[in-house]
Amino acid sequence: MTSSEKKLRVCLLQFAAQENVAKSMIHLEELVEKAVSQHQPHIIALPECFATEYNCEVSFLESVAETIKDGQICRTLSTLSKKFGVYIVGGSIAERDGDKFYNTATVWNRNGELIARHRKVHLCDIHYENGVDIVEVNRFSPGNDMTTFEVNGIKCGVAICYDGFFEEFIKMYTKAGCEVLFVPAAYERISVGPRSWEIVHRARASGNQFYVAAISPARDEKHKYVNYGYSMVVDPDGNIQAKAGIAEEILFYEMDLNIVHNFRKELPLFASRRLDVYNKMELRVCLLQFASQENVAKSMIHLKEMVERAVNQHQPHVIALSENFATECITDVPFLESVAETIEDGQICRTFSTLSKKFGVYIVGGSIVERDGDKMYNTSTVWNPNGELIARHRKVHLCDIHYENGVDIVEVNRFSPGNDMTTFEVNGIKCGVAICYDGFFEEFIKMYAKAGCEVLFIPAAYERISIGPRSWEIVHRARASENQFYVAAISSARDEKHNYVIYGHSMVVDPNGDIQAKAGIAEEILFYEMDLNVVHTVRKELPLFASRRLDVYKKQD
Repeated sequence: MTSSEKKLRVCLLQFAAQENVAKSMIHLEELVEKAVSQHQPHIIALPECFATEYNCEVSFLESVAETIKDGQICRTLSTLSKKFGVYIVGGSIAERDGDKFYNTATVWNRNGELIARHRKVHLCDIHYENGVDIVEVNRFSPGNDMTTFEVNGIKCGVAICYDGFFEEFIKMYTKAGCEVLFVPAAYERISVGPRSWEIVHRARASGNQFYVAAISPARDEKHKYVNYGYSMVVDPDGNIQAKAGIAEEILFYEMDLNIVHNFRKELPLFASRRLDVYNKMELRVCLLQFASQENVAKSMIHLKEMVERAVNQHQPHVIALSENFATECITDVPFLESVAETIEDGQICRTFSTLSKKFGVYIVGGSIVERDGDKMYNTSTVWNPNGELIARHRKVHLCDIHYENGVDIVEVNRFSPGNDMTTFEVNGIKCGVAICYDGFFEEFIKMYAKAGCEVLFIPAAYERISIGPRSWEIVHRARASENQFYVAAISSARDEKHNYVIYGHSMVVDPNGDIQAKAGIAEEILFYEMDLNVVHTVRKELPLFASRRLDVYKKQD
């Protein structure tokens, strides 16, 4: 899609819920078919709690809650998106996950596949003098992150209702590159609707210079909670370009994304921001310098204890582990065969998923021996606070190192190599993960900086006699300094009983190459709060990337 063709055709369905979910699904198909026939949209968006009336009573939630993918509403959304070849932002549903409920928006691509899920982050506890109460706390559980997806190369976000009141949260979508934000919402018609519907969404659009599509249910006076209505599309200048009434309606609008670029060029808000003045952009990290136990099962029990302690003591955003943290570092094929597991189904990965969800934290899972068919990989996994796998990095550079003192570190012909870098986001902060020997190769690590990373996690297992004393500090300090980002290098604890003795000294290096936090050799939780303003300041003061001479550099293979 060229810049002149950068359009997004959207239909907002101001939906009237029927007397039960089954009838709402029948009506939904009729409305989607009508929208597609009349407008040929790229994307259709629904409101918050669209399939039922808005009701947060626990007994009601119990009766309508469903699991993602398998529930009646999700199956319908999948079927309709595939049948009509359209993206669908599925408003929100009451999601059941174990013994918890979430107010959850799902996004489906034109193949009927679930591509994004947003759990409402900010839960209402609102009490107006006129007697209207909007209470979600202690009924729903909150989500812990923003949610983005792409439609035809256009980056979009989804937030739910009350999320839109919090400008710090919505700013994260802009930092992540969004040009459109969908906000399924259920504002009440007497209090919060007249007071806040227009101003909140216009403010979010103007302040972030992107389109906001705010989608309300139709108004139904028979319901105890009466929705406001007035679904609308707001342009990046904060002007309402399309607006529904209060009854059921299909609101169509064709967004011109060139307007986003023009507004941002004419009024360069982001270039004028004073990050040195605003509150710190921070990332709280705990590096677990872990002491593996006698077997994987006992290591998992110990991991739970250590993660719980890290969360209680430091409230981190991210917990990171070391290379091969759960076992002794051995690369003999029989040992690898005995501990290898598949991603997601293996014991270690199941534990990561459980712990990240239980404690509401991101986990960079060091590395494991991954089995994939007849191959094995040295693989790092990353898990979000919902317990979902969001990234997987297979070690790209495999060791074939032989020191004169007799220490051999051999991975070639035992592991298969990965073939790419790996990135993920935490609260709008772009992070990368590489494994141990990957960090020696500056051309490879430069790829992370080019991709916009501000933090690089490197689970590693340097040996204590040779490679550790020689290279641990200088390699990680060099990578941080030349790429002007934070490097978190995570080692296991030293255990002299092991055949391969780990160096230890996990550390955090800042974008100037200075060590800001460093562990000893024993098991330890190393905590550090990264100030991402430092990344921006260092890059502004010493503009290495702007000074690069790509016309001079030559490939030297």
